[in-house]
Amino acid sequence: MGNFSTGALLGFREGLEAFLIVVILLRFLRKSERRELIRSVRHGAELAVVLVLTVRI
Repeated sequence: MGNFSTGALLGFREGLEAFLIVVILLRFLRKSERRELIRSVRHGAELAVVLVLTVRI
């Protein structure tokens, strides 16, 4: 049971870190008026989530 909880905690921490990086990047793009790149960042984040869920199963 220890290995599962350690892995779950590590996965949660890494996911939170990735989420924060994407949010910071999106806010930077909005502030610097590079809104045309926001769609690309969102598509990349969505693709990453789909790939993680696919590989985990």
